[in-house]
Amino acid sequence: MPRQLFDQQFRAFMEQKGMMIDSRELTVNTKQIDLYNLWIFVLHHGGINTINQHSLWPVIGAQLGFVQFPASPSKPAWSNLDVGAVLQVMYSKYLAQWEHMYNLQMGQQERRKPAMTQNPGSPGGMVDLIPQQEQELLLQLLEQQQQLQEQHQQLQVQLEVQQLEVRQLQQFQEQQHSLQAEELQEQQQSQQQLESFCKSDVTPMSLFLVERHTSNSSKIEISNVEAPSLLQKLSIAAVTVSATAATVAGTATIVATVAAIAGATTIAAIAGAATIATTIATTVAAAVAATVAVAVEAVEAVAGVVATSD
Repeated sequence: MPRQLFDQQFRAFMEQKGMMIDSRELTVNTKQIDLYNLWIFVLHHGGINTINQHSLWPVIGAQLGFVQFPASPSKPAWSNLDVGAVLQVMYSKYLAQWEHMYNLQMGQQERRKPAMTQNPGSPGGMVDLIPQQEQELLLQLLEQQQQLQEQHQQLQVQLEVQQLEVRQLQQFQEQQHSLQAEELQEQQQSQQQLESFCKSDVTPMSLFLVERHTSNSSKIEISNVEAPSLLQKLSIAAVTVSATAATVAGTATIVATVAAIAGATTIAAIAGAATIATTIATTVAAAVAATVAVAVEAVEAVAGVVATSD
């Protein structure tokens, strides 16, 4: 294929693929790589697969003018390995798909040899003109191949995102378990403190001033009112309120964490948060009612003790 025809068809191929050539990538040791010559030399050696299989990129580099080791009677000239590596990358990026399309076209032309128009001056008697319909079909096939590769990459990205979400969920579950363990530990400590207090000998609840009137004077006596059962009830009520408050705080923390992860943007998430809030309110109301009942009982007991002392 003459250079002029290559330039024309390769330019159309690159535009069809939406690709642009970066001239900076084609510069090696201040020397510009000629894509046409690079393609022709690779084609003469059997194509990119043959070059890769036999590690002939340094040979291609020497043919392009990057000679590091001159030719000998038994070996061709070689460039250094770095130049060969650059040529391999550039060919894979810009010319590999072009070579694939060209080989497909050549195969079709071989099957229709009588209709071929050959140029004797081109390398290997290559075809001068590629039919427009065949070229468009091959470009479509290459485009579909690229789309499949892009879809594969997108699937890999989605898989990585899903793995990240799983790790975040695991971290959230670990945090939730940690919070529950801390709450359980606090409740156990409160229970132990309550048991220790109930077993202790401290029984006086308070000192009451009882005023006794006589005919000539008024004398004030101080009496000790022992009410261990009443004190235990009040202590139990206080511990109940404290434990309930800790549970509410822990539950609120979990709700806030779930809302932060879920974003609380859906109606289902908002309804779930409302249900949890209702449960919390019911729990608090029940605890407060129990505490008030115990307090009323305590006041009535104190009033009874005072009345008895009178």
